[in-house]
Amino acid sequence: MAIDFGNTDYQALTQQLVAAERAQRTQTVVAKAELYGEKVDAFASLRTTVNSLGTAASKLDSSLDFRNFNVDYSDAGYVNVTTSGSSPPSNLSVEVLQVGRPDQALASFNQAGGTDNGDGSVTISVGGESFSVSLSSGESSLEQLAGAINAANDNTGVRATVITTSANTSELYLESTQIGTANAITLSSTGGFSTLGGNAAAGSVPLNRAPFDGAANASIRVNGVTLTNDSSNTFDDVITGASIEALKVTSGVGDIPSQIAVSVSRDKDDVISNINAFVKSYNDLRSELRDGMSYNVDLQSAGTLYGESRVKRLDRQLTSLMTQTFGLNDGDITRPGQIGLSFDDQGNLQLDQSKLSDALDQDFDEVVGLFAGVPSAQGVEVGFADAFKSLADDYGSVNGIFDNRRSDLLESLDDLEKKQDRIDLQLEGYESVLIKQFAALEALQAQIEGTSSFLEGQFNNSD
Repeated sequence: MAIDFGNTDYQALTQQLVAAERAQRTQTVVAKAELYGEKVDAFASLRTTVNSLGTAASKLDSSLDFRNFNVDYSDAGYVNVTTSGSSPPSNLSVEVLQVGRPDQALASFNQAGGTDNGDGSVTISVGGESFSVSLSSGESSLEQLAGAINAANDNTGVRATVITTSANTSELYLESTQIGTANAITLSSTGGFSTLGGNAAAGSVPLNRAPFDGAANASIRVNGVTLTNDSSNTFDDVITGASIEALKVTSGVGDIPSQIAVSVSRDKDDVISNINAFVKSYNDLRSELRDGMSYNVDLQSAGTLYGESRVKRLDRQLTSLMTQTFGLNDGDITRPGQIGLSFDDQGNLQLDQSKLSDALDQDFDEVVGLFAGVPSAQGVEVGFADAFKSLADDYGSVNGIFDNRRSDLLESLDDLEKKQDRIDLQLEGYESVLIKQFAALEALQAQIEGTSSFLEGQFNNSD
């Protein structure tokens, strides 16, 4: 009887053996690659979240962040008050006696505006300070003169415009850029421009101011004190913490008020809103950290960031900063809890807005010092918000702690990819060996089957 080895599919058997070897060799590599990839994404997300916390803290880390005030007027449109300090006055009585005006004048020209006037120059003085412009033949029309005046680098404060009054007459309109009688304009001319204002020869040009109200200084009365400004309608530094701009005269005639009552109050809502934004950013970060570091005992399943030392360290620092002391030495407010910041049962930060509002009313400067810090001689120079902004920068900046960890993980992923390439190359060799071995086995099988058939034929013939 001939020996039958059956119909073995050596190609399929080779593929099965290679696949089994691949699974065994790459199991750890694939698992690590998946985990590292998840960690890379997790650290990128954490960077975004921690930077959001830093942005929220940056809106509280300077005393300037607390200088927002509400300004109310008994009548709108007469004055504009802006705050510039930490302690502006709370109530003002303002009268606008005079709104300042610039000097305005016309210089007549006895030709059409576009006429070229040949070589000439014009010297203009504003408030006693002069500058000159010179034009050559071919580029000395009145329009070109106005352009040269406006473009002069040493222009001492005047704007020029051409007004055409008839076919052969134009006017050079001049206006000082600052208000006040001290900024009066004078003009003299030579050459082609000597006929400005009807002059037949070089020299001083008479300017026509009749169409205008004339230059005037700004004048206001604040809480009974009269103030004058000869250069601007805005009065700076005359009242600590406030700037007043005169808009319209309060004449007291008809429906026009005789004075404006101005009340200034701190914008507590803005401060509270910024602190609420900080609380939300803090809780968002802590929630993301908790999810990443979690471990489910029942499922024996770990979060993506479980065991990451950098994440654990940040989590501890976030808690630690909430318990530290900031602000003034021996101040009444030196801890976040004293202004209404505390943790709930779930470990989330919460804000008692009523407590914060009371603190802002009673100890405003100490609340500012708590968040923004104080001079080193007076207490803790780095404030509560400063500390969180610095912490966020350490972890969330480019080349920061999280960015560096992400770079390490990407490098590890690259190493795993190279390792996978080496395994693939080794498996190709393993497959070649199997193919040769099975080919030899197949040949041996054919030889044995041939010998078996021959022997079987000999036995049959001997019968």
